[in-house]
Amino acid sequence: MFPGANTARGFFSLHRYAAVPLASRVFILKGGPGVGKSTLIRALAEELERRGLEVEEHCCSSDNESLDGLYAPALGVAVLDGTPPHVLDPACPGAVEELVNLGECWDRDALYRDREAIVELTGEVARAFSHAYRRLACALSALECWEGLVEEALGSGRARLDALARELAGEVRSAGAAGAKDAGAGPEPAGGWERRLFATAITPGGMVGYLPRLAGGVSRRWVLLGPPGAGRLRLVRAAVEAAREAGLAMEAYHCSLDPDRVDHLVLPGAGVAVLSASPPHQYRPGPQDRVVDTAELLSPAVLRRVEPDLRSAEELYWSALSQAVEFLARAKAAHDRLEARYIPHMDFASVERKGRAILERALELAAGVPGAMSTAGA
Repeated sequence: MFPGANTARGFFSLHRYAAVPLASRVFILKGGPGVGKSTLIRALAEELERRGLEVEEHCCSSDNESLDGLYAPALGVAVLDGTPPHVLDPACPGAVEELVNLGECWDRDALYRDREAIVELTGEVARAFSHAYRRLACALSALECWEGLVEEALGSGRARLDALARELAGEVRSAGAAGAKDAGAGPEPAGGWERRLFATAITPGGMVGYLPRLAGGVSRRWVLLGPPGAGRLRLVRAAVEAAREAGLAMEAYHCSLDPDRVDHLVLPGAGVAVLSASPPHQYRPGPQDRVVDTAELLSPAVLRRVEPDLRSAEELYWSALSQAVEFLARAKAAHDRLEARYIPHMDFASVERKGRAILERALELAAGVPGAMSTAGA
């Protein structure tokens, strides 16, 4: 999953939801580019998995190979990158969050001598991101035009869409009632907690998504197909509202282009997921999935009438999205050169020691979690 995304509104951070309300201890890493944050997080994830523990990997939307964080449910422990552009500061410092400053491991004098190149590269990264976000704003405008044209073709299909929304909301409520007797089981807290993250991100390598993994643990999936504007968002909203009214724990996955929208919903306790599976999202429905193709609600006559405008809006959307990816790739290339300025001046042995200290602290916390030490000590 992604805790942040490159959107039409710039970089949009949901890092505050990466661990809250699940983690009882959060380690927030501070430091500049190239100090080893992602490497430390990946090493911790691999070590915890080697010990038999499940680990969530929180991926970086601006670097396909990097991690922005991890969360180990059995331990209630999260390790998160807290440097800009991630918006993450302690809410309960000491009691819940611990700051780990990797900036203590660099040679400040050497970095000062290289400051001109560092400042120049930092500006180059910022300019590339600025161009990318302008293209994403253009893509969103084209998407909204596309949606408006499709909505014209809904017509009498709106009544069928409303009926589907009521059916979906009813299933969410009934699943929640059936699962209420199991509330509180497992490492996650009972009650209507909400997590808000991204299942898909616009990255330097194009669109990257992990929807099949995120929805793999539930037994009932509504898979929504159809073009933009045909009602998929209406159905997801109905499910979100029903889950909130029923007090269900939910994982809401936002749109990586327009973060005000929710594209997917996973209800772990109720065993239900609602997934938008049309491009750019990638999900292949299984034989047990309930597939709803909202294109069937549209009037073919109206679609034929607006077809030239639809084609134009769709082409503009994909063109702007492609250009944004190109600028994100430029930003990453400049960021890689910026990291290269820091790496020679880092004491990575000290970084590794800090990583071992985090691991030891996490395993100490496992002593208070029933069943966790049997795997953590393996």
